[in-house]
Amino acid sequence: MEPPRGGLIMPGYLKEMAAYNAWQTHVVVGHLDALGQAERTAERGLFFGSLHRTFDHIATIDRWILDVVEGVGIKAIDLKDMVFGDWPDLKAERDRLDRRIDDLAARADQAWLDGVVVIESRSFGRSRRIPRGLYLVQMFNHQTHHRSQITAALWQMGIDYGGTDIPFRPDSPY
Repeated sequence: MEPPRGGLIMPGYLKEMAAYNAWQTHVVVGHLDALGQAERTAERGLFFGSLHRTFDHIATIDRWILDVVEGVGIKAIDLKDMVFGDWPDLKAERDRLDRRIDDLAARADQAWLDGVVVIESRSFGRSRRIPRGLYLVQMFNHQTHHRSQITAALWQMGIDYGGTDIPFRPDSPY
């Protein structure tokens, strides 16, 4: 069966979500910087344990998805591995990823978004044909899912994370 095509997402969506991602990254980094290493790496009962490991996971998956949609190549990843154990390295990688997402959003057109990438799925034992746009939706959804774990943990620590509504980001033109 051929996947649905033709405008799954538009370039404007990608630009809006890139700006949202940059804002939310800034908020997360600010809170995690303020906590310090011990609090950031403490076991909190999150799916990936600590706030640091959760933020590392978001970066790892963002990089993997960007590599897939940009045709850099697909590398196997182990979700149990922490890629950036050092906080300054993780922040630097997150900054690189945010610039990469912004650059991608600035140059992506509808034809590119509607293009299909082929993934060999070990889980399903077959090839998957997935529109680039759908993978980018997955990336932003995945970020939000795990940032929500971070915001919940911060709330439990008595820290108000602040707003997360897309139309109300500080630099929104709306």
